[in-house]
Amino acid sequence: MRPRSVAACAGFPDGSGREAWAPECPCGIDNFGQLVIRAAEPWAADITLDVPLDVWLNATLENVAPMKQPQCLPQLGGCEAPRCILDDTDPFSPTAEFNYPSDAAPHGAGFNFFAVSGGCTLIPFADPGAPWSPGQPPQEELRGKVQLCSGCL
Repeated sequence: MRPRSVAACAGFPDGSGREAWAPECPCGIDNFGQLVIRAAEPWAADITLDVPLDVWLNATLENVAPMKQPQCLPQLGGCEAPRCILDDTDPFSPTAEFNYPSDAAPHGAGFNFFAVSGGCTLIPFADPGAPWSPGQPPQEELRGKVQLCSGCL
């Protein structure tokens, strides 16, 4: 986005910025960021989104594993009213809108993050540099956890 457009929205409509997200503002909602992170089915991936507490954000976190396991429920950290509107109708695919700026703003705008893990399963691994032989059973770790938090990384 150009600096002139940022300045125009920061002060819209009367220099106060109170309605910077109104449809009449010179910055359209298509200018805001989109982030999609996806591990395709059946692959299990841990995904952590670490975001600032004050950003206007719409987030959808999913675990689409065929066998739904409660250990892999997505976690939307810091989603507390009134700064966050949570829809957890489907606990394996919660959505939330953080820091909705005003009634002039279109719901669903702001930054949009979508993170999905295609599985939830134990994954065998060996610590980097640690001795391991093929006859020895490897360690296992649960993968497929998806979370949004602030200051967690």
